Amino acid sequence: MLAAGVRAHWGIENGCHWILDVVFGEDGCRGREGHAPLNLAWVRRVALSVLKQDQSKDSILGKRQRAGWDNAFMEHLLSLLNLPSQMEDA
Repeated sequence: MLAAGVRAHWGIENGCHWILDVVFGEDGCRGREGHAPLNLAWVRRVALSVLKQDQSKDSILGKRQRAGWDNAFMEHLLSLLNLPSQMEDA
């Protein structure tokens, strides 16, 4: 039972935190004052969630780069967000 708990912890570490650090450079982020750390962490996690929702056969890093280069792909990713109706009207 203890080993299963350890494996579960490292599954989370490898599945989310490692990607956030390697792909998004979370550990090297310089935002340390005020609300910046929480806001930036939230934005990175939303971006990771949207990139994971995309079904194309590319890595998270590849999808992130493609979104920066291709406006149509970025619009596709943004369409995957489930925004409240109030924000869609704005």
